[in-house]
Amino acid sequence: MAEQPSIAILVPTATASGREVVEGIAEFVQEHGPWFVCFEPRGPHEPPGIPERWTGDGIIAAVDDPGQLEALARPGIPIVSVGTATIDPRRLPQVGVDAELAGRLAAQHLLDAGLRSFAFIGVNRGFGAVDERLEPGFVARIAAAGGVVRSYAAAADAGVSHRGSLEHLAAWLGEGDLPVGLLAATDSDVLAVIEAGRIAGLRVPEDVAIVAGEHDPLTARLAGIGISAVDAPRQAVGHAAARMLRTLMQGLPLAERRFLITPSGVIGRDSSDGVAVADELVRDALVMIREHLGESLRVRDLARRLGVARRTLESRFRAAIDRSPGEAIRRLRVEKAARLLLDTRLPLARVAELCGYAESRLLTAHFRQVHGVTPTAWRRDRRTGGRAVAGAPRGPETEARSAEAIEVKPGSPARAGSRPVDVAGDPEAARVAGATRTETDPSSSEPSDGR
Repeated sequence: MAEQPSIAILVPTATASGREVVEGIAEFVQEHGPWFVCFEPRGPHEPPGIPERWTGDGIIAAVDDPGQLEALARPGIPIVSVGTATIDPRRLPQVGVDAELAGRLAAQHLLDAGLRSFAFIGVNRGFGAVDERLEPGFVARIAAAGGVVRSYAAAADAGVSHRGSLEHLAAWLGEGDLPVGLLAATDSDVLAVIEAGRIAGLRVPEDVAIVAGEHDPLTARLAGIGISAVDAPRQAVGHAAARMLRTLMQGLPLAERRFLITPSGVIGRDSSDGVAVADELVRDALVMIREHLGESLRVRDLARRLGVARRTLESRFRAAIDRSPGEAIRRLRVEKAARLLLDTRLPLARVAELCGYAESRLLTAHFRQVHGVTPTAWRRDRRTGGRAVAGAPRGPETEARSAEAIEVKPGSPARAGSRPVDVAGDPEAARVAGATRTETDPSSSEPSDGR
């Protein structure tokens, strides 16, 4: 490998996902460079192409099909693909997000909200879309819970107007049972669902609870509502791809040629805030809990404000979302803390205060109970998940983390970055939860609140 290798980055940057991948590459270059980098902004539907007169040592590209690979191939110049390639990894080393697990985590998030009707939309493809394994993962988890997923098929008329497409989607949304939990593959699918819902007179999240397969802050601003999304560490994809490319440029074999980054769970925001449940009393209670998360809210106070007996409230919660009111309060507080940890730089003590905790140690205990790690470790892992092995040269001490190793059985060692779910009596939920990292911290008794 040249002392300062020259690489080309052919990744679309018109989406947040693409930009995050490039940021991960840039971080690796800063840590291990310098490299000479050829990079130009690209659109999501622009096929990767080598700039004219470029000569170099390696390429990182978003390659979708064999034709694109043939166009890029140059003798002696290794290529690593990022994104959704379905090419045999023996031909093309690849780094991507574990989309099947992403679908399962999205399904679990909606199941946890107490939803019983489910749908999927994945019309607007392009780089940044979580790949084709997203829908099967989502469908499989819902099926394991006894549910069925309706999948949207776009209007057959290729010449239909944008308004016509939205009206077609609006009619489809209105055909199913409400409230519905919907997984939208891309940010543009999210915007389409929200606009179609307005046409159909449907509310988000009361009628349609949405989880996105990717997180784009700009989409949320355009939608006017916080969008719940699978927390896929795209920077880790770029970082791992750069590490793989360096190994190949050094003339060393890869420990694995297809590396999947583990999604870190679902970041719950307003679009699936837990109010999309059929029981009106429970729905009102969840709205009230969210409005008073920063206060010292107890179950008896909640029951009194709603004008019902505490025992009635608890039985209705169990029937609607299989969780007690106290558990719901703690879970919503932890979800709010996760959003603040991800979206702000506030210190832990301030995050705890905003989430209704008198002491940060209480937040830490409940956060570990839900996510399997401390809040500080969770915040740190948003940027570092999955980097330790990707691209490492093959050797006797190399840990195998291939695509085949993604399957995790209940009770097996947890993987970095994902979120635990309630698994009692649900083996399939336990399998999803098995993807969750645990810390080797001393165990401690969990303080209780919300009682």
